[in-house]
Amino acid sequence: MPNQVQNPKLKPGADVRAFTLVEMMVVVLVLTIFLGFGLTSGTAIKNQLAFFRDQQVVITQIYRARALAVATKSKEAGVCGYGISFSGNQINGFAVARPSFAPQDKENCELYYGPYGSNHSLQTTSCPSDVCSALSATLASATASGGSIAFVPPSPLVKFGSGGSSADITIRVNDVCGVVHVNQFGQVTTRGCSN
Repeated sequence: MPNQVQNPKLKPGADVRAFTLVEMMVVVLVLTIFLGFGLTSGTAIKNQLAFFRDQQVVITQIYRARALAVATKSKEAGVCGYGISFSGNQINGFAVARPSFAPQDKENCELYYGPYGSNHSLQTTSCPSDVCSALSATLASATASGGSIAFVPPSPLVKFGSGGSSADITIRVNDVCGVVHVNQFGQVTTRGCSN
């Protein structure tokens, strides 16, 4: 009979069972692998959630500018509509100036900035502080780029700072990227970035 070390707390001849060092090392290795998967997918999920939250802020501000522009038709002196511009993680609101003259109709800003006056670039004016603060926002995690978008009632006419017929606002949170597309009719769609 080989020499056995007896534990004084156990009765003589008791059956002692324990895990070996190799078994313990295997368990630790498996747990480490699972933890590694969990941490990397957790970061990706956190980035996705931050992206979707900031994407929603951009879309909300676009719709808010459009609603305010339609609501201000002929209500505020000197203001012809509202818009937003994108710079880094800031969204800033601005007011579109009512022109001093307009073809055919002095009250209809859309005729001035629209097809008959398509060569007229947007002119801005001082924005009522409560309105511009409602149109301004700070993105929590993302950066957005894409120029500016303005809405001129009554339709509302959609004007882009780039001068084109649509705008693409690119939103990035680390490795997650997406585009908010606004067309000439003010419709908003989203898609992923084509890298």
